[in-house]
Amino acid sequence: MLDTLKDILLHLDTSLSLIVAQMGFWAYLLLFLIVFSETGIIFMTFLPGDTLLLAIGALSAKSSVSLNIFWVNVFLVSGAILGNMLSYYIGNRYGRRIIRSGKMPFVKPENISAAEQFYQKHGGMAVILCRFFPIVRSFVPFIAGIGKMDRAKYFYFSVIGAILWISSLTLLGYFFGDLPFVKNNIGYIILFIALFPFIPILFSKLKRK
Repeated sequence: MLDTLKDILLHLDTSLSLIVAQMGFWAYLLLFLIVFSETGIIFMTFLPGDTLLLAIGALSAKSSVSLNIFWVNVFLVSGAILGNMLSYYIGNRYGRRIIRSGKMPFVKPENISAAEQFYQKHGGMAVILCRFFPIVRSFVPFIAGIGKMDRAKYFYFSVIGAILWISSLTLLGYFFGDLPFVKNNIGYIILFIALFPFIPILFSKLKRK
């Protein structure tokens, strides 16, 4: 049974239409929980993220499916924000204790001070950009909490990142999700969406140099 459930979750983007047809309105809650878990619980990084958002958007465009693109974005943005805040809270409250216990060997105690300095200087950009990269988006909120990034500042950039990540991919799926080019180049498209807001900043710096 557990293997079946895991298989459904891993391939949720491909079986989405069947799930929506069976669950109706409750599908919104399921999608909320998936995004909340992927962004808020570190060991749930295996859940589908970007491809799921694209599939949800494409499915919402079909008149035969009872998914409304507005409510899709409301539920998913809420899940992404709350998930990140949970991960930040755990990192802020218990992160150092977890690291000292050795349960996260890939994060060393000596890296904590470096994390604090990084988030003081580049925290906002990291919080926004991490949304577009699988696995990374599950760890950055936790590390930001450990690094004691200002809570109000973190919340502000987390909201911006959630809106950009969710809406850009669901709307891309809504308008263009069935095009072969989009399906075959989703990785490059996501990277472009993530970096596009920072292109003017990059050109500005290069011009000054």
